[in-house]
Amino acid sequence: MMVKIKDSIVKVLSDTFTDHQVYDEKKTQGLKRPCFFVDIIPVAFEKPTPNQQERSIIVDVQYMSLEETKEENLVMSEELGQMFSVISFDTYKIKPSEERYEIVDGILHYLFDLDFTVYGTQEDSTPMIGQVNLTKEVN
Repeated sequence: MMVKIKDSIVKVLSDTFTDHQVYDEKKTQGLKRPCFFVDIIPVAFEKPTPNQQERSIIVDVQYMSLEETKEENLVMSEELGQMFSVISFDTYKIKPSEERYEIVDGILHYLFDLDFTVYGTQEDSTPMIGQVNLTKEVN
């Protein structure tokens, strides 16, 4: 599911900013500005029941502007906030629980948290113990 979330975000960025390269893997050489880098950071994974998974992730959309100015980054932070008010993929829609941004070394980090629950069925491979007779009376 996390790969589908990442692919959805990459697609939205690629479709919206056709003149920007969007990377979904860390690239250290040959980077062409302006561009985006999308990273998914798993935070929590809990299984309250065998058929339920609760997950929390942080999505880090990094924007490397052409001129590396603060103004470019501030404008982009507003655009990204509007674009990712809801994350849609397959038949799912997830609303970020928290959004924030920071500028580090001229790179905008637009971060948002996604908390969601995945439901499914689990095949139980444990053998049954057989029939239990509960008809005996207790005095």
